[in-house]
Amino acid sequence: MIVGSQTTVAIIEDDDNTREVVRAILEHKGHRVIEAIDGIEGLSLGRNELPDLVLLDLGLPGMDGKAVAAAIKADPRTAFVKIIVVTAALQRDMRAWAMDLGCNEAFEKPVGLRVLTDAVARCLRAT
Repeated sequence: MIVGSQTTVAIIEDDDNTREVVRAILEHKGHRVIEAIDGIEGLSLGRNELPDLVLLDLGLPGMDGKAVAAAIKADPRTAFVKIIVVTAALQRDMRAWAMDLGCNEAFEKPVGLRVLTDAVARCLRAT
């Protein structure tokens, strides 16, 4: 949730290196960053912290990212949360699924950091 002018971005990603790099860049851009390493923790984080945006991997342990995204969008308390899917194997049907669910963007890893930060900025401007 936006605190003052600072936005909160949740990174739900099981790869430590990816999470650390994205966190550092987003913090440098002035965002408050919260993190989860699996789907169950990520869904709990989303419900408790109400981030403005979630960067979501689909291949997560515990609960996959598709289930996390569906639960976030189905809950009236979190339905407003913007979601950017960033996953290793983004097939055409996955992209269509993400857009149909109400996700804002979907990218296949590796995604360029500039592309990702531009997408974050676009999504947050639409808030």
